[in-house]
Amino acid sequence: MKIYAVGTLSIDLPDGKINRQRLWFFFADFKAAEKAVLNNDTDMFEMGYYNMGLIEEHVVLDTNENWDVAKQWWYRADFSTETQETSVEKIDQPECFKQCCNFLAG
Repeated sequence: MKIYAVGTLSIDLPDGKINRQRLWFFFADFKAAEKAVLNNDTDMFEMGYYNMGLIEEHVVLDTNENWDVAKQWWYRADFSTETQETSVEKIDQPECFKQCCNFLAG
């Protein structure tokens, strides 16, 4: 079984310092998860408090809740103080996190 964990992070790039992060929601399918991120549902980026979004595909291996992270999708959020709106775009995984996974499921 697969689930998609959606989270937001505040990251200083390019060095990769994570200032804060939080798990936002779990989804049963990727399309719903990505739509939520790209639309900034419920202001998940909190008006610029978080500048990055992440979707992790987790494969639940057994009923003891042992999980494996299969894939990641990264997003950058930019908040405009002029319009009070957040724009979100899909990006390549930041270079500083190429060897990292499992940000959201502990």
